Amino acid sequence: MGAWGHEIFDSDSSCDYISRFLEAKSPEQFYSFITEDLEELFSLSYIEGNGISVIGYLVGRLSGDELVFANVKDYWKEKIDPVIGDHKPMYQEWVTKTKIEGHSIDETILLVFSKLLLNGDVSEEYELWAETEYFQAWFNYYSRFVTYYESKSK
Repeated sequence: MGAWGHEIFDSDSSCDYISRFLEAKSPEQFYSFITEDLEELFSLSYIEGNGISVIGYLVGRLSGDELVFANVKDYWKEKIDPVIGDHKPMYQEWVTKTKIEGHSIDETILLVFSKLLLNGDVSEEYELWAETEYFQAWFNYYSRFVTYYESKSK
């Protein structure tokens, strides 16, 4: 599995995944990466959860939410927050005008997170964590994202 824990940046895949966003050369490229990845994740029938976890975190931080994401390790906050600060001025414009298959960004993230937690038939992470004693901790951790994005999508 390449994971040492169940939180966002506790796997090789999510650490690799975030590097693309950290290396964006402009706000336009940063938001383009998020949009492209969300479109791809939305269209997949089998979800790999590291991508949606990183995107859910980035979008939540861009919108100014601190509470849901408070337990992310300081190491990652120190790497990501400067990038978030550079791109935050464009956030409202991007989130307002961007639609994926007719859904808002928040709705799209909610739908993909919901698929992630649905069952092992559509989610690699679900399938892998279900075989461990840490499944409930994993499930509860990501359920918070679903709750957060449900409240934003109303």
